[in-house]
Amino acid sequence: MDKPQKRNEDSNTPGQNLAHKNEDFCQQMADAVSKYGASETLSCISRFLLAVACFDGNDMRFTCDLGEVSIKPTTDASLSQRRQCESITHSKC
Repeated sequence: MDKPQKRNEDSNTPGQNLAHKNEDFCQQMADAVSKYGASETLSCISRFLLAVACFDGNDMRFTCDLGEVSIKPTTDASLSQRRQCESITHSKC
């Protein structure tokens, strides 16, 4: 069995490095959908995005060529709620 080739990130521009990392992350999410199902995977991703927005105290909006996703926490987070949200962002869903 062949060893996986290591990317030489030093020879790429920073934008190319980010593109490779995004591809890797997208593949991880696709693998999670295959392994756990779309509903479970998207539930976890949604909860994580809401926890980040809660911790930051801001709504978030992401736009791409496919559409738009808005993240709006349901509450103005108190300090204790922000700490709870921070713990979610550092743990499994």
